[in-house]
Amino acid sequence: MSAFIDDPSHLVTPVEDAWTDYLVREAELEQQVEATVVTWRLARDDMFLPIHPFYRTIDTRETDGYWKPRPLQWVTKPEDELACTHHGFDAEGRLVFARRRLYSQFVIFGDGYYDLLSGYHNEATGGRIIAEEERGGIRRGGVTRYHVDADGRITTTVRLNNEQPEPDGHYRLTETFAWDRDRLTDSYRQNFNLGQQPPGWARDLSAEQLAAMFRQVDGRLREFLPGRKHVHYGYAADGSLKRAVLLDVDTGKEKSELYSRDPSDSVESVAAELSTRLGKQLVKLLKATTDFRPLRHVALVYSAEHVHCGLPTRVLLSGSDDGDIDILDWESYPREAAWPPESRTGQKLESLHRRLLVVVESSPAYAADHAPRPYREVLWNASRHVYDALARKKRLVAEDFTIFPIDDHGDVDAAEDVRQSLPSDVANRVLAGMHQ
Repeated sequence: MSAFIDDPSHLVTPVEDAWTDYLVREAELEQQVEATVVTWRLARDDMFLPIHPFYRTIDTRETDGYWKPRPLQWVTKPEDELACTHHGFDAEGRLVFARRRLYSQFVIFGDGYYDLLSGYHNEATGGRIIAEEERGGIRRGGVTRYHVDADGRITTTVRLNNEQPEPDGHYRLTETFAWDRDRLTDSYRQNFNLGQQPPGWARDLSAEQLAAMFRQVDGRLREFLPGRKHVHYGYAADGSLKRAVLLDVDTGKEKSELYSRDPSDSVESVAAELSTRLGKQLVKLLKATTDFRPLRHVALVYSAEHVHCGLPTRVLLSGSDDGDIDILDWESYPREAAWPPESRTGQKLESLHRRLLVVVESSPAYAADHAPRPYREVLWNASRHVYDALARKKRLVAEDFTIFPIDDHGDVDAAEDVRQSLPSDVANRVLAGMHQ
């Protein structure tokens, strides 16, 4: 059964009233909460505040389109204390305060709810503020209210976020959580804002397009319908979260996978399966490239600074008729293959990559790695698979055929990518050219 809210006014109005009160008490608000702290702990990761039922184990912010594991790791003697987040607990053991350099977040408890606010350094006064600046008479900032039941489970969140002076820049975001005993089964997210007229970017749309995009709740609130999200959660036999998927809000069919974890997964097993599938798909892709044979060089472009580096973001090519290029410079490749693959193949690769991400990011062995080796090993092994499959097919590839990954930001050892992806004699020839 759908739990989307028809009219959120009963949730929104109390939060708006609270925000008005918090602005009045802004000068002392953060200090009052910090004064309740009796115990401090440090963590290397981001701020661990109760913003989602899985906040201690999973980052649900979808910064790369999917969720990431974030195991909580307290540290006692950090090498760089400024790089850590300070967490404060009150006398009841509740996490009420977190600070990282000049930015902070703190919690104010009420009857059946708690509010989460952010604190900023005011350069003009040297004090602390909860709204960054004034724009058109409106303070730019916000507060999130978390309603909890008698068992402490989050049931509904309401986010007030005033970003711009215009009403359509005043957002009211809600999320409702459905539970089956101690298991979260579904969540329903909605995006509302203030105003009766369409925002400026939408005013040229037809009446039919506007009706499909906006729903006027009352004379004050309007819902942005494409902002609706329904997430369904599935569990393994041990009770741990196994899968979270985004469902179509109209049909209930799966749209995309946000999180995937198999309790039997290991770094080695998932990496092996992913590299094998990736290699086979690349062979299929290159065999289908018929308009400029023979192929001479292939670059699997990835970004080591991002967690999605276990899959290439682009597949670049050059043929024998393209002349000599700097094969270690991805920008010199003149052609590009269609990537990533569509339909089920692409979905399977993404699913395996997310599973690899979960087991790698959950392992303390890789906690300090900028570009964890298992991600790059997938690309190395896939490159070797392609080379072994195609190097002797003279009608398809040139005699000096190469394939290896290239980091598009140059943050890792490019020579290692070459050495690990090609036979030693071929790698030595490529690297000799690099030093000439």
